[in-house]
Amino acid sequence: MNYELFLNLCDKLVTNITLPQIDSKDGYVKIKSISGDNIYLIREKLIYLQKKIVYEHIVNGRPLNPYMSYVCTLIDGSRDNTKNKEQGKASTIKWDEIISVLGEIKDTNSLMSEDEHFEITYAKYFDFSRSCVRLIKNGFPIIEIEDSFYFDSNYHHQLSIEIGRLATSIGGCNILHACFESISNSYDSSQKRFHIHRSLSMGHDRPLPAIPWAYLIALGTKYSNSFGDSNRENNFPKLINLLTDIVAVFEVQDYSPYESWYVDHYGLTKFLSDEVVFDNLYCIAQMHSGHVTEILNYVVNSSEFKSLKSHGFSIGKIYKSGLILLSKTLDHQITHIDHNNIKKILNLDPKKNTAIINNILLNKSPNHSLEFPPKSTNIDNNFNILTPLKSSYLLLPRPLSSLAFLNNTLNSIIAPDGKRNKHNDATLGHVIERFVKDKLLSYGILFHSGNFVSKDGLVYGESDITIETDNTIIFIEIKKKGMTRLSMSGVDYSILSDLGGGLIHATSQCFKAERVLRCDGKINIEGSSPIIYKSQRVIKIALTLYDYGSFQDRMTIRSILTNSLGATFKGANSSIDKKLNNWKEHINELSTHIQCLKDSNQLDTEPFHNLFFMSISQLLMILEDKGSSEGLVKALITLSSISHSTRDFYKEYSLSKKYIKA
Repeated sequence: MNYELFLNLCDKLVTNITLPQIDSKDGYVKIKSISGDNIYLIREKLIYLQKKIVYEHIVNGRPLNPYMSYVCTLIDGSRDNTKNKEQGKASTIKWDEIISVLGEIKDTNSLMSEDEHFEITYAKYFDFSRSCVRLIKNGFPIIEIEDSFYFDSNYHHQLSIEIGRLATSIGGCNILHACFESISNSYDSSQKRFHIHRSLSMGHDRPLPAIPWAYLIALGTKYSNSFGDSNRENNFPKLINLLTDIVAVFEVQDYSPYESWYVDHYGLTKFLSDEVVFDNLYCIAQMHSGHVTEILNYVVNSSEFKSLKSHGFSIGKIYKSGLILLSKTLDHQITHIDHNNIKKILNLDPKKNTAIINNILLNKSPNHSLEFPPKSTNIDNNFNILTPLKSSYLLLPRPLSSLAFLNNTLNSIIAPDGKRNKHNDATLGHVIERFVKDKLLSYGILFHSGNFVSKDGLVYGESDITIETDNTIIFIEIKKKGMTRLSMSGVDYSILSDLGGGLIHATSQCFKAERVLRCDGKINIEGSSPIIYKSQRVIKIALTLYDYGSFQDRMTIRSILTNSLGATFKGANSSIDKKLNNWKEHINELSTHIQCLKDSNQLDTEPFHNLFFMSISQLLMILEDKGSSEGLVKALITLSSISHSTRDFYKEYSLSKKYIKA
């Protein structure tokens, strides 16, 4: 079924014919009956036609109605969650009979009447189509392949040239200044970060295409040595509009929270990829400066690393140098610092001053390989605190510089002298775990930590942190590893591999401990008295050093895990398939623990309701606010019960604080 055929059949079988009318409900029953096992494939095609009708209307001036009303009615009438994709066979779909049912319910179905509010209801399709129109007018074609729309890859180089022309004309420093000026109102002084997040609608407000701030900032740092020309003021809005239209064609911006709630396992990998790409184009990688300083101060002064050197400098000197530079940054705007000033504040002789800048603190050519389409593998401006600015240097706002400071210092530990050290990498994970434990103790939060084994001896594991209160038990598993740059570019198998080795593994470990606790009625963690299960609430936290963006949203977590259980993922070839071993192993482990809880009637109705993916910075934020195990529990319960549909943990916490009773 294609667009032209659909319109012709609608004209022939619905618009231009008069048939005896039946009740709308009976018509829907008839549509389902005719569709049979093909109903999944039918809905899939109808959703494409819905978008295609809007696209043709906006781009080529083709009629919107009555065809939009017809396709919406068919989608409404073909709702059936009992059939799957594999059951259908496209060649056996009886399109004539299905469409003809519309002629029988023209007078009895409310959706069949022309709707003046299509642009509000389907704003995403209209905005997408308008972006396509503007790109086409600028000489960049949109092509259609297998019911999907794409920016023509033959024009990638041409687009890179145009983006570079505009960025050079504006000047990288001017791009950065204008970007941070534009988003300064989103800065949260208590959380010390910018709130750049999704604007999703439940139907009351119409979302608008988001501006890709992260992409603009990446371009600004790439062209930081350019000061622009006389056309810079006129070209900045042109650059914003062009990039906004370009990334709109990627279709990674959700307009409704339902788009993540109702993802099925067929669309899971695309959903994961879209979430990552959105985070890296629109949202800003940043971190609380106080948290970064705390973590690094603990790490560099640990017995494991305090004697470490990189490029001839002690890790303590590297840390202090970064800390001094961080103190020169502004909260929500860029600033510059000249070479003489750096020499003065670092208090080094000229040779050492040059060495520490060039080898550790400075990214000499940030994002130099960034072209279109943008990939995180080509974005490296958050790995060094200094950015070049002609004869001086640029410092990004403190939240961004803080993350660069963290990466800068940890890279000197993991790869001293630029050479990867696996022992240091593994040791760093243990030191960070110890930091979290000591931080909990500083708030008077006691915990259990150590090995455990089930009564029958068949299930055994290690609990990083288990916190027990009167009404709640919290299992925390810590993973240092973040998303690789390949994953952050949206490569699906890499995302699955990283999630499998990090968050999914931690989740499986939490469920393993919960399984022993609930099925045995207690859990014995070495070195402490048994924790007795008395129907307490069980909260599970997979804790990481770095933020995982929208993957830390509660509804997104549920979609990921619900669709992963029982699903089989295979790589395009044996090499890629091997990279999914982490994912397969830990998803299978998780499935086993959940099934055992279910068999023992101990599984919660919503198994993932009290599960959190959190970063250490997010945990510190709550602890600073609440300062006790009871306060932590109350905050987590509130966060698990209320959603503001931002898919941003920090913003969700900010909005939910008024509901959290001290």
